[in-house]
Amino acid sequence: AIEVADDTLAPLYRAGDVLVVSPTAQVRRGDRVLVRTTDGQLHAAEVLRQTVRRTALRPLCPVNGEQMVLTSDQISGLVRVLWARQ
Repeated sequence: AIEVADDTLAPLYRAGDVLVVSPTAQVRRGDRVLVRTTDGQLHAAEVLRQTVRRTALRPLCPVNGEQMVLTSDQISGLVRVLWARQ
């Protein structure tokens, strides 16, 4: 479980919300995920498409409304959000 520390994911998740995640759950289109990139950034996003080499994501709180496309070597961790206590 991960506790949200601030309101950067508002209005979807707010400070104090607890996200239950699974690193072993299969990720499918439409799932909400947390992604850690190899440069150390953590992103909350919705999966748009996923192949062996690339993952297309829509940030849950997009700054510029654009999707992100990450290659497999840019992702150090990807976990599916199973449940949120709000």
